[in-house]
Amino acid sequence: MNFKKYIQITMIIVVVISIVIIALGAVKWSENPYTGLIYLIVGVIQFLGGVLLFPRIAKLEDMKEVGNRSVQANWLVLSIGIAGMALFMAPFFRLEAMAIPYIAFILCVISVLLSGFNIFTAVKKAKARMIV
Repeated sequence: MNFKKYIQITMIIVVVISIVIIALGAVKWSENPYTGLIYLIVGVIQFLGGVLLFPRIAKLEDMKEVGNRSVQANWLVLSIGIAGMALFMAPFFRLEAMAIPYIAFILCVISVLLSGFNIFTAVKKAKARMIV
């Protein structure tokens, strides 16, 4: 499988994860709008980071440039995922049932690991720069 196809498949996974986080944010919004807002912010930023990569690499043939652009998108997903991991488990506003925060935390861990692996793969296979 070439690198471009690999990045497209893994970013589809990231987009699906972000949609689930957005749905969890909508559920949390009814309980506590502030908590729901945090979920929505994390989910929407990850969603946009994943979705906006597709048109950016659609017509590119140079694998190095595809790698550079995928590193940028994956840094965004990785950094907001780390913020989500820190925020979802913190009871900032009030103590609540912990099932949804654990699910969101696990989804963020998956997106962070996947994004980190994508950055590593882009640097190794596509000879991309590891800078944003």
